[in-house]
Amino acid sequence: MMLKVLMFSALLCLALVNGTKPKKGKAAIYKVEAKNEKRGDCPVVPSGNNVTLAACNTTCPGGSNCCSSDTNCTGIQKCCNTSCGMACMNPEYSE
Repeated sequence: MMLKVLMFSALLCLALVNGTKPKKGKAAIYKVEAKNEKRGDCPVVPSGNNVTLAACNTTCPGGSNCCSSDTNCTGIQKCCNTSCGMACMNPEYSE
């Protein structure tokens, strides 16, 4: 009998947790992140055996192009994945 009560309680807790709506704070964070994404697409990075890559910078000195999101980039630039890591680049626009 005790096991049945325990199982019922566990199922009830799971049902209550899964049925709740997201808190206002979390929803606001998601909206801000989506709003901060800039228009356009990152340029395609060439790959393959025939591509010669320049040496990558190992550090990101102040004022460099290193980034972790579009908000780190100035103007219209987007934070894009390159063969050397993440960098601010001018976007491409599809027609």
